[in-house]
Amino acid sequence: MMHFRWAVVVMAVSLGSGMACQKDAAKGKFEEPKKVTKTVVKEEAPPAPAAKATTTEEFQAALKYEASYDAAAGKVLIKANVAKGFHAYAPGDEISIPVSIKVGEDNGWKSVGEPTLPKGTKKDLGDLGVSFVLDGEFELSQAVKDGKGEIKGSFGAQICTDKACDRPRQHPFTVAVAAAAK
Repeated sequence: MMHFRWAVVVMAVSLGSGMACQKDAAKGKFEEPKKVTKTVVKEEAPPAPAAKATTTEEFQAALKYEASYDAAAGKVLIKANVAKGFHAYAPGDEISIPVSIKVGEDNGWKSVGEPTLPKGTKKDLGDLGVSFVLDGEFELSQAVKDGKGEIKGSFGAQICTDKACDRPRQHPFTVAVAAAAK
């Protein structure tokens, strides 16, 4: 309450002394208004249009892949290609789901050890943080043994742009294996 009284006293003194208005305004004498020759308004660029929402079909079309079997190495290979402007994620990424390869146990096939996965390129994704991305062409492989006939499995990837992501998807593959290969 004490601060309020001081504020009222200070305001009364400033009004009475002419500090709060033009000189001699309290006596009814006002200065001529100043002419404005130029008004400067800070111009701001219009906001950027919202980024076009990428459709599920566009995300799916951005990834091409092919599965094969290397009999000499005993490995299933995935050769993938992500279109320009899109990327997948490498192992160790903490923002999204990294690529993966899984071999089903159909026809007796078993995975041997850990898959060989590509290293990504470090990329700053702004507010999302730093990530390890895969763009363009890359390969994954998984050693296998003990099976006969075709190999079935899936290649996992989440495809994104710098602004949006598709949900993580499993892309099935079936690889024919020659009867002599084991």
